[in-house]
Amino acid sequence: MLRAAAGHGARADDAGAVQWTIAAAIAVAFAYGEGHHALARRFVPMLVQRAAALDATRWWRIAVAPLTAAGLCFAPRGRLVRSWLLVAGIATLVVAMRGLPPAIRAGVDLGVGLALAWGALALLRCARRPTASLRVVGQTAPTGAVVRALPAEMTRQAS
Repeated sequence: MLRAAAGHGARADDAGAVQWTIAAAIAVAFAYGEGHHALARRFVPMLVQRAAALDATRWWRIAVAPLTAAGLCFAPRGRLVRSWLLVAGIATLVVAMRGLPPAIRAGVDLGVGLALAWGALALLRCARRPTASLRVVGQTAPTGAVVRALPAEMTRQAS
C-alpha cells in the first residue's frame, strides 16, 4: 500500500497481472496444443501400436522396449530424427526456462502438467482399444505401417 501511494506499486502490480495473464494463456496453449494435438492424436497411438508389436521374449528386447515404442530406436530414419530432435529441443527449453519470470515459468509448468495429464488419459483410452482401430493423425499409410517399420526380430510373429 505504501508503494502504491509512492507511485511504485501500480506498475509492479500491472506487470504482475500481465505476466499471470500470459502464463494462463501459455498453460491453455500447452494443454491443448501439446496434450491434445501432439500427444493424444499423434504420439500415443504410435506408442500403443509399436508397443503392441514388440516381442519381449529376450532380456535385451525388454531393455530397449520403452525406447523402441517411443520411436527412439528401431524406427524409420525420419521417425528417429524427429524423436531425437524432440528430446534435444525439450532439454534446451528446460534450460532456457530458467531465465523467465516466475509467473511465466509457473504457466509453462502448469501447461506441461496439463498436457501430460491429457496424454496419460489418452494413453489409457488407446491402450483399451484394439491396435487395428488406432489411427495416427497425419499417417497416410495403413495403420500396420508402424508395425512393419519395426525390425522382424523385434515384433511378435503372427501364428
